[in-house]
Amino acid sequence: MTKKITDFTEIKTFEDAQAATGRRLPTEEDKVVRPETVRVAGLEWDTENLKFDDREYFNQPEAISLAARLGRRLPTKKEFEQLTDCPQRWDDDRKGMWFADEECDLGDAEKSLFLPAAGHRHYSSGLTYYQGSHAYYWSSSTYGTSHGYYLPFSSSYVDPSDYADYSYGFTVRCVR
Repeated sequence: MTKKITDFTEIKTFEDAQAATGRRLPTEEDKVVRPETVRVAGLEWDTENLKFDDREYFNQPEAISLAARLGRRLPTKKEFEQLTDCPQRWDDDRKGMWFADEECDLGDAEKSLFLPAAGHRHYSSGLTYYQGSHAYYWSSSTYGTSHGYYLPFSSSYVDPSDYADYSYGFTVRCVR
């Protein structure tokens, strides 16, 4: 019998999340559905945030596990640092940040990466905060035993070296 998890801090893998919610695990068919990619900062970035069924916020361990099950991976802290070294521009209309290898390519969907400011899900309440004003994207890099690095940004800052308790529900953008 599978233990019912009621506290997000107990979720360590995507399998734990599935057990907690009763949702299904990814299948081989799910690997076939892959978003387009765009090349920026030397990597192929998915052009859409990772979503599975109706979920778009994941804690770090389950995000890493889910991405691997789908044949993808999360960027590392260093790869986020390389991305933030690129030209960037906040988009007031779309509520997010554009990143590109060249300043003239910012906003061109074929040559630049758009990351929406989707906010985050609080680890204990499950409520979402800061949608449309702040972004929080998990990396695969850990800090200690219970924290992970992530890329936070808003219209006025970008910091690829921040870290948080891995139980927070952040958005995920996979690379290949």
